[in-house]
Amino acid sequence: MSWPTDNISLSGLESATTYNSAVRSFLWSFVKIVKALIGARGVPNGVASLGSNGKVPDAQLGRATANGVCDLDSGGMVPGARIGKAQADGVASLDASGKVPNSQLPRGDVNGVCELDATGNVPIGRIPRGQANTIAQLVSNGKVPNSQLPRGDVNGVCELDATGNIPIGRIPRGQANTIAQLGSNGKVPNSQLPAIGIQSVSVQTNDTIVPNPNAYHGSPTKGPFIDMSISASISGTSLTITLNRRYDDAREDDPHD
Repeated sequence: MSWPTDNISLSGLESATTYNSAVRSFLWSFVKIVKALIGARGVPNGVASLGSNGKVPDAQLGRATANGVCDLDSGGMVPGARIGKAQADGVASLDASGKVPNSQLPRGDVNGVCELDATGNVPIGRIPRGQANTIAQLVSNGKVPNSQLPRGDVNGVCELDATGNIPIGRIPRGQANTIAQLGSNGKVPNSQLPAIGIQSVSVQTNDTIVPNPNAYHGSPTKGPFIDMSISASISGTSLTITLNRRYDDAREDDPHD
């Protein structure tokens, strides 16, 4: 349905002789209202009209005006000029590289973001070091200070003495599953030596005759004693000691002499 046109005539409604005065007064008021509604389309303080596309014409929209509506560009987006870029309580802008400019970042501010130095790293001064629940600090020699190491603490690390060795007091000695302790004589106490449990000891000899190249004839007879060694072996609860002796063979005179 199209919007009606104002072709209503008021002729005859102005004269009381045409109609009854009450009817005339009602019709007069009604017709004036209808005429006002017809004429209120697309005018200030009236109602918006619809164009042939069924939409309010651009001319009747408060586009790009204060307290109005925002227009869209050819891409269907809000134009950049309509956005409060780089303004307080607005939105951040992007530079030519597609990034937020440093001037619009809360760099170095409390609860802000951290700036990077010329090498692309977080500046040392921005790193909480040497404080509880942070990270260890390195001193001028490139090492963690002793004060920040759990030295001598349970489940910590062991300190070194002035000679660079582990202090004797930190070494578990003379206890089960540790290492043996040395007594005042520099030897392992008998109490820390395992019992062998030897019940029998036997001694035997093992003589060897070494041929003498200077002898004219070999002889199985023992000649001069050369040397002796001792060996021992344990089998179960028995200890066997062997004396290994070597002799020169007996020299015989040459019968042709």
